[in-house]
Amino acid sequence: MKGSESEFSFSSQPPLKAASSYGEVINPIADVLIIGRSWCVSRPSAELLLSVPTCAMDYIHWRDHRCYGKRMLQRLTGYWKSLSTSRSTMFERLSVHVFRK
Repeated sequence: MKGSESEFSFSSQPPLKAASSYGEVINPIADVLIIGRSWCVSRPSAELLLSVPTCAMDYIHWRDHRCYGKRMLQRLTGYWKSLSTSRSTMFERLSVHVFRK
């Protein structure tokens, strides 16, 4: 497609600074900030492919991992508009979400 650009962002899991083991400053909302920044710097037609562990309820295991329920997933994706969602066949809790700005 001559003269056109496509934009695509991907995150297998946003980096969580809550898993600090080297004395770094811990930021429990680093994942929200990273996805929020992607909104700010992306073009109006941008799409986001996000693969995160999902559960029926929000769950945070301090300094290890988190499982996104409905409320945390909405907080994470902010203004992104959901296009589709699918569950992984290989990993039980992993969901793949496609969003558009």
